[in-house]
Amino acid sequence: MVDRITAPMQKVTSQTERMSERVKASQNELDRLGGLSKDIEHFRKLKRGVSDTAQEMTEAQRRVDELARQMREAGSPSKALTRDFNRAKKEVDQLRRSHEKENRELEETRRRLNDAGVSTKNLNDATRRIREETQRYTTDLEQQQQALDDVAKRQQRMADTQARNRNLRSGALMDTAKVGAGVFAITRFTNAYGELAAAQGEIASLGIGAEGIDAITQAARDFSNQWAGTTAPDFVRASYDIKSGIASLSDAAVGEFTRIAALTGAATKSSTDQMTSLFATGYGIYRQQFEAFGADVIEGWQGLSAEERDMRFGEYFSAGIASSVQAYKTNGAEMSAAISSLGATATAANVPFEEQLAILGQLQKTMSGSEAATKYAAFIQAAGEAGSDLGLKFTDANNQLLSTPEILDALRSKYGETIDAVEGQELKKAFGTDEAVDMVQLLYSNVDELRTGIDGMGDALNRGTSVAETMAQAIQQGPNKATDLMMQQVENATSALGKAFAPTVIAVAGALGSAATAVADLSERFPVLGQVLAFTVAGLLGLMTASIVGRFAFAGLSDAVIFGRKAFDFLRWSTIKTNVALVASRTRAIAVATGMVVMGAAQKAAAAGSAVMTGAQWALNAAMSANPIGLIIAGIVALVAAVALIYRYWGPLSDFFAGLWGGIKSAFATGWEFVTSGLSAAWDSIKGVLTFSPLSLLQPLWSPLAGFFGGVWDAVKAPFVAVWEYITGLLGFDPLAMLAEAWSPLIDFFAGLWDRVMGVFGQALNWINSAILDPINGVKEALGSVWNSLFGDDDAGVEVTQRVAQVNDSTPPDLRSPAPAPSSAGGGASGFLGAPVGSIAATSGGTTVVDQSQHKTEIVVQQQPGQSSQDVGAEVRRQLDERDRENRRRNRSRLSD
Repeated sequence: MVDRITAPMQKVTSQTERMSERVKASQNELDRLGGLSKDIEHFRKLKRGVSDTAQEMTEAQRRVDELARQMREAGSPSKALTRDFNRAKKEVDQLRRSHEKENRELEETRRRLNDAGVSTKNLNDATRRIREETQRYTTDLEQQQQALDDVAKRQQRMADTQARNRNLRSGALMDTAKVGAGVFAITRFTNAYGELAAAQGEIASLGIGAEGIDAITQAARDFSNQWAGTTAPDFVRASYDIKSGIASLSDAAVGEFTRIAALTGAATKSSTDQMTSLFATGYGIYRQQFEAFGADVIEGWQGLSAEERDMRFGEYFSAGIASSVQAYKTNGAEMSAAISSLGATATAANVPFEEQLAILGQLQKTMSGSEAATKYAAFIQAAGEAGSDLGLKFTDANNQLLSTPEILDALRSKYGETIDAVEGQELKKAFGTDEAVDMVQLLYSNVDELRTGIDGMGDALNRGTSVAETMAQAIQQGPNKATDLMMQQVENATSALGKAFAPTVIAVAGALGSAATAVADLSERFPVLGQVLAFTVAGLLGLMTASIVGRFAFAGLSDAVIFGRKAFDFLRWSTIKTNVALVASRTRAIAVATGMVVMGAAQKAAAAGSAVMTGAQWALNAAMSANPIGLIIAGIVALVAAVALIYRYWGPLSDFFAGLWGGIKSAFATGWEFVTSGLSAAWDSIKGVLTFSPLSLLQPLWSPLAGFFGGVWDAVKAPFVAVWEYITGLLGFDPLAMLAEAWSPLIDFFAGLWDRVMGVFGQALNWINSAILDPINGVKEALGSVWNSLFGDDDAGVEVTQRVAQVNDSTPPDLRSPAPAPSSAGGGASGFLGAPVGSIAATSGGTTVVDQSQHKTEIVVQQQPGQSSQDVGAEVRRQLDERDRENRRRNRSRLSD
C-alpha cells in the first residue's frame, strides 16, 4: 500500500537523480574541453613568444659584440662606452633568462596537451575536433536541462500540494482566531458598558430619571478623562452617597457635587467613594453653620437658590479638607475618619469649621484621625464644667464655649508655661477623662501655632476648589499616572462602543434564553422530541468532527508521505557518503579553528613572556646603573660629553652670553632712566622715601646670593674631585689629559666672567653711593634734630664701633682684622671710603663700613629706625663671616686651578 502510494514520488526522485548525474557529467566534459581550448591557444602564444624572444636576443647579442669590438679598438674605453656595454650585456642576460622560462613553459604545455591526447604537430585538426565535441555536449546539455525542467515542474506540483495542506490548516486556525477575537471584542465592549450600566442602575434606584443619569454619566466620563484614579463607574457609584445624603440636590447638580468630592479625593490621596461619603456626612454636620458663613462672606448670598447654596457649600467644604491636608501631616482618609468620629459635637458647641479643621490637623501630627477626634470630643464635652472646677471661665456672655486658643490661654495664665504632674492631676480631675487632658497637654505649648493655623484655615475656606485643583494637578504628574489616565480613556471609549452592541447582545441573549426555555418545555412535554433533538445534534457534531478530522488526516498523510520519502533519501548510500564528507569537512574546520585559537593563545603567552624578559632586562640595567661604579662611569661620560659640547660650540655660546649681557645692561639702563625721571618729578615727596635706602635692599641680598652660588659650585665640584682622585689612584692614569688643553681656557673664561660681573656690580654700587646716597645724606644733615630724634645721634656710631671691636676680638687670630685706628677728626661720612686698611668708621648717619682692602671688600651696615647697637653688631658679624667664607672659597678655587 505504501509502495503504491509512494511510487510516483520515487519515480520522480529517481529521474531527478539520473538527470542530475548526466548533467553533471556533461558539464564536466565541457569544462575539460574548454580547458584544452585554452591550453592550445596558450601554446600558440608561447610558441610565437619564444620565436620573438630569440630574435630579440640575437639582435641584443649582436649589439654586445659590436660594443666589445669598439672597446678593444679604443684601448682605454670611455665611461659612456663602458656603461653602454654593460647595459647591453645585462639586456642579453635578461632576454636569455626570459627565453629559457618561455621554453620551459612551452614544454610543460606540450606535455599537458599530449597527455590529453592532443598532438601539437596538428593543432588545427585538434581544434576542429574539440569544437565538434563541444557542440555535441552542448546539445546534450540542453536536452538534459529540458528534462530537468520537466522534473522540476513535477516537484513544483508536489510543493503546491504541501502548500495547499498548510493553507488548509492555517486558514482554519486563522478563521478560528478571528471568530475568537470578535467574540472577545464584543464581550469586552459589553462588559465595559455592563459595569457602567450596573452603576447607573444603582443610582436609578434612588429615583433619578434618565436625564439625570445621563448628566451624571457624562460628568463621570469627563472627570475620568481628565483625572487618573477614578473610573466612570466608580464616579457614578460614588454619586449614590451624594444623592442619598443631600436630597435637595437636583439630578444634574448631583454630578457636579460628586465631581467636587472626587476632585478633593484626588487632591488628598483618598478614594472617590471615601470622599463622597465624607461630603455627605459633612453636609449634615456643617450645612447649617455654613449659612452664617455664606451670609457674611459670599456676595449675593440672599439671591442664591437652595441648590446653588448647596453647591457653594461643596466648594467651601472641599477648600477646608484640601487645605487641612496640605497644612498638616494627614490625608483625606484620616480627615474623613476624624470628622466622622467627631460628628456634630464641636458644631453643636458652636465651634467654627476652620477651628475644628486646625485642631484635628494639628492633633494628627502625633496620632490618627479617629483618635484625634475622640480626644477633641472629650475636651469639648468636659470644657464647660472643667472651667468651673478650676476657677476659670471657659464660656462667653452667651454661655457659648470660648475658642480652644482662648481656653488654653486661660489655663496658661493659671499654670504658666508648663504643666507639672500635680497640675496634670488637677486637670484630669476637672476634665474627667485622660483624652481631654491629653489634648490640652498636646496643644498647651503650641497656642500660637494653633491660632495661626485657624487663621490660615479661615482664609483658605474662601478659595473654593482652586486649592484642590492645584494639589490634584501636582499629584497627577509622572508616567504612571499618565498610563492610568490613558487606560481610563480607553475604558470610556470601550464602554461607548459597548453601548451600541448592548441591544443586540440583550436581544440575542433573550432569544437564546427563550429558545432554551422552549426546548426545555418541549422536552418535558414530549420526551421523544428531546431524544430526536439529542440524536440530531450529536449527529451534526459527529459529522462536523469527522470533517475536521478528515481534513487534518489528509494533510497529515500527505506530510507523512513526503517525510517518508525524505527519510528514504536520507538513508541512501550516496546521501550518507555526502553527509559523512560534510561532517568530516566541518570537523576539520573546527579542528583548524581550534588550532588557530591555541596558536593565538601560545603567541600571546610568548608575547607575555617576552614582556617579562624585557622588564627583567630593564631591572638589570637599572641595577647596573645604580651600582656605584656604573654611576661613576656614567658621570665621567656625561662630564666629558658636556665639556666636548662646550668646546665645540664655544663661539655660539660666547655670542649668546654677550648678547644676553647686552640685553641686561640695556634693560637696567632703561629702568634706571625711568627711576631717575620719576624721582626728579616726585622730589616733593622725598621725605616719604628717607626711611629706606635702595642700597640696604641690594646689599643684604647680594652676599647670600654670592655665598649660595659659591656653595653650589663647591658642592658640585667636590664629588667630581673626590671621584677623580679615587680613579686616578686606582687606575694610575689620567683619562682627561687630552682635555687639559681645552680645560684651562674654560677655567680662565669663567674666572674672568665672574670678575667682570663683580666689577660691574661694584661700579653700580659706587654709582648708587655717589648719585643717591650722597644727596640723601645731605638732606639728612639739613634736617638736623628731626633726623637725630628719629634715627639716633653720633653716640650710636661710638656704640657700633665698640661692638665691632668686640666682634673682632672674638674672631680667631688667623682671621682677625687689624686693630681699628682712630677716625678722622671730622667723623661723619669721611670714613665711608677714606678709612685706612682694616679701619672701622662710624658715620653720623649710623652707617658703619668695614674695609678689607686686601680683597677690596666693603661691609656696609645701614642702621634702621629702632635698631639697637646689638642688632647692628650682629649684622656686622654676619657680614664678616660672609667675607671669611668668600676668602676661603677663593683660596680653594686657586688651589684647584
